[in-house]
Amino acid sequence: MTTHAHAYTLAIVHAEPFLRQSLHALFTVQPHCTVQLQAPGAPALKRAVATGLLPGLVLLCAEMAGADGCALLRWLARHLPAARVLLLGRPPAPDYLPDALCAGAHGYFCTLLGHDRLLLMAGLLLQGALLFPPETHRALHGWRQAQQPQQPGPRPSPAHCEFLHWAAHPDQLTYEEIARRMGRSPRAVEKYRATLFKRHNIKSRVGLVSLATLLGLHP
Repeated sequence: MTTHAHAYTLAIVHAEPFLRQSLHALFTVQPHCTVQLQAPGAPALKRAVATGLLPGLVLLCAEMAGADGCALLRWLARHLPAARVLLLGRPPAPDYLPDALCAGAHGYFCTLLGHDRLLLMAGLLLQGALLFPPETHRALHGWRQAQQPQQPGPRPSPAHCEFLHWAAHPDQLTYEEIARRMGRSPRAVEKYRATLFKRHNIKSRVGLVSLATLLGLHP
């Protein structure tokens, strides 16, 4: 079973060693595919692109990438506009999936569905059948803005407001990076997050961004 009629190269990024090996074995037996890069993280992919290695398909493990995956997706959209990017993960889908699709991902695949379905999904991506049009991106942006807390309640403390400002930063900073920006410990930042989640009935990072927007704290 082939995924595409033409030859293409593949990069596997942010996947556990076992998953990288499994995907490598799956795709290397396809007659038109070359596994160009197996990278434990984004730096290896960026070094490869700097040397002119331009994969046509990028498999990105959502759990390993975390929220940083959105920053990587924006980078891929700038530097590899022709590449198709497929997020891989186990259910449930990550909370940041709408943001990931807005940032440039072309689809999401649950790894529990099996290899045959993955090959089919990869083929559809390479044929352009799953490329999200601009209208879909705008709809997803609208969905994210609609996820605002109904009642923000009293304005958070200055420390919480500073945390919200960095949590909503376009670079999709990790909580450790936010702690460094604030000059606080990761444990303190985790307490800010937990407090805001409880007080404002927030369930995800998207909710923090929505609260920051509602309070005028979005960068």
